[in-house]
Amino acid sequence: MSAESVREALATLRRMGGEPTRIEAKRAAGGLPKAVRETLSAFSNTDGGMVLLGVDEASGFSVVELTNPSSLRDALVQMSRDDITPALQISTEIVEVEGQRLVAAEVPRCRRTGALSTSLPKGSPVVPTCAEEMAIGT
Repeated sequence: MSAESVREALATLRRMGGEPTRIEAKRAAGGLPKAVRETLSAFSNTDGGMVLLGVDEASGFSVVELTNPSSLRDALVQMSRDDITPALQISTEIVEVEGQRLVAAEVPRCRRTGALSTSLPKGSPVVPTCAEEMAIGT
């Protein structure tokens, strides 16, 4: 994930004046919001998406200062592995945009290989949703 893709996501957020289905912005200046768990699960159960930490929706999607982006990134990765079942493998970057460092994460769509139906040829790869397999840990 490049700084350019993050800038494009910010431009989309600002142009729309809201969040499209595949981008979630969180201010996160006070730490990792617990609500990110639901976002991770929702993105993985649909088409995937991008989480931006350090972006304030209330102020028109401005980039805000994060005290410790590395710690925030690490907490997000840990949440994706420890609080979601099955564990997610997200890719994260600390990206400098508009003079501030923010955390960007790409959440992949959950993919499984296996047969869903006996009518499929044996060993056929299929890509079902993991909705029934994915749960948010307590």
